[in-house]
Amino acid sequence: MVWIAWLAVGFEMFLRFQTRVGAVNQDQAYEMLKEAWQVFESLGEKHSRIIEGERPTLKFISVLRELFRQGRIYVEGANTPGAPYHGKDLGWDGIEPTRNAEFVGWANEDTLFLMPETALRVVHEALRRQGDFLALGRNDMFAALARDGFIIPGKDGNTHVKKIQGSSKRVIFLPFKKLTHDEVEDAYL
Repeated sequence: MVWIAWLAVGFEMFLRFQTRVGAVNQDQAYEMLKEAWQVFESLGEKHSRIIEGERPTLKFISVLRELFRQGRIYVEGANTPGAPYHGKDLGWDGIEPTRNAEFVGWANEDTLFLMPETALRVVHEALRRQGDFLALGRNDMFAALARDGFIIPGKDGNTHVKKIQGSSKRVIFLPFKKLTHDEVEDAYL
């Protein structure tokens, strides 16, 4: 990162001045500069983790996962209307959706089929309640999710038309393994 180099240059200039006025000797200055580099590198790593956590795609997936964990949203089984999806217990409390949970899509054994507008809205609302936001609009968000490998893009964009419970639905395909990916776990929560 460029800012680390600028910090090092500034600190090195400071140490040269300190050496010239006799406040430190050359060996002390060298040791202080080595120690400073370690600090600057550590700060750079921490900064990178913060920036990574602010990636809108990681934020979206993290919040979506948390909403499922809290029982605030739910999905149904893709084959039977009104049937609970127990494969991952996503928003279900026994045979009923969790009280006051909002329906966001369907699931089979390995994929969530989410209604794009609804999924985006519930994530936006959750973030707004926390005083936060997503930095991308609808199309850019779904394009970024596809680019980062979180959703499976369709032939003509990032949504698919899929026959679910007897009728065609426009959905995004989100593999379960992406909802529980380690990168997401460490990022935003």
